Amino acid sequence: RISSITQGERNMQEAYGKATVQDAALQEMMGMAQRIVEISSAHGSADANTQAILEAEAAEIATAATNLQGSLFYNDTAIAATTVVNVDGTNTVTFNLATMANIDFTTADGTSVSTAQDLVDLIATEMAVLGGSMRGMEAQSATLAGRKEAHVMGESAIRDTDIAAESTRLTRAQILSQSNVAMLAQANARPLNLLALLR
Repeated sequence: RISSITQGERNMQEAYGKATVQDAALQEMMGMAQRIVEISSAHGSADANTQAILEAEAAEIATAATNLQGSLFYNDTAIAATTVVNVDGTNTVTFNLATMANIDFTTADGTSVSTAQDLVDLIATEMAVLGGSMRGMEAQSATLAGRKEAHVMGESAIRDTDIAAESTRLTRAQILSQSNVAMLAQANARPLNLLALLR
């Protein structure tokens, strides 16, 4: 039982590591999305030259976002769009990066501030969901650690009880054995005493 809990703890650590990578990616995407909001705000009132510069920056942000989505790795393993991690044989944790992959950073040219703000809101929502999942994993890890400790303590108590019971049995057997030896010595001594009286 303890080994399965230990495996659950390892699985939870693996899931938390992946979530940490995803959280860092979402934070980077949030920075990119906030810059898209700024570009979108400035685009409409800018002259043609400035608009071209803003559009070029938006294109670079789009490329960076695409590269970021393709570079999400944990322990040399790419993080899939949906990751399901087995926690303890029955409980699982699911991560979904699909909404991150569907974010379109190329719409900065002509995008209204409210649309760009929707992008920020979408990422903020994803960050909140992931943060909630990470908190849940922390709670699950604490629960697994508590269960493991309880099992270890229970096994220790059983072993201690078994040792105490066996010690009691051994002491009893030794007392009975010594009593038997004493009784035999007395029984063997009586005929000798009787013979000594007769002499």
